Amino acid sequence: MTDENDRAALGVSRSAAGQFWVMQESDNRQILALSQSLALPDLLCRMLVARGVSNEQAASYLDPKLRDLLIDPSLLTDMDKACERLATAIIDDEPTAVFGDYDVDGATSSSLLIRYWRACGREMNFYIPDRTEEGYGPNEAAFQKLFDDGYKLLVTVDCGTMAHDVLAAAKDRGQEVIVADHHQTGGGLPDCYALINPRRADDESGLGHLAAVGVTFMLLVGLNRTLRQKGFFEGR
Repeated sequence: MTDENDRAALGVSRSAAGQFWVMQESDNRQILALSQSLALPDLLCRMLVARGVSNEQAASYLDPKLRDLLIDPSLLTDMDKACERLATAIIDDEPTAVFGDYDVDGATSSSLLIRYWRACGREMNFYIPDRTEEGYGPNEAAFQKLFDDGYKLLVTVDCGTMAHDVLAAAKDRGQEVIVADHHQTGGGLPDCYALINPRRADDESGLGHLAAVGVTFMLLVGLNRTLRQKGFFEGR
């Protein structure tokens, strides 16, 4: 009969509650194969096998890459349309501005866009509304000022989903507005160039848990792919 201590997990025969801990039985051949192929300690290999990690999955499980874990940005409604338009703006160096909310989500979303534009050798202007004087979301005066300053392509982040009147006026004025937001859509969608919002009723991405900065990040992942496909980064 096998001694109880020989089967004890990590040499601990009894827990503080008097329970006997034993290692889960695993396929020793798989453990050995994993240990030999990746030069890993026996205990780690046993843990991987116990969790159902195969030899083929082990390397990526231990050293995961973000690009392997991200879902396809194109699953977000209007994503491809927005990426095509923004890619054209970067390639042609069009004047582009971001209108961001004044909170942390809006500020980080705006920063992501601005930093990406600079990484591409471009500049993006920004407009953060005064919380006291202008309140939340796009407003007519701000959009008119951006238009007067030469900005006909705007990206709103962490706001815009409910700004029906302002976005309609912007369209009539000749401004194209891409909204990257995460707020509830309420009744109907705004009339804008593109609305990337995982909480819109016709979106099937399953990313409704994302903050606006997450939506913006997905937008940049998609945009980066589009620019790469168009050869923008060749020679850079």
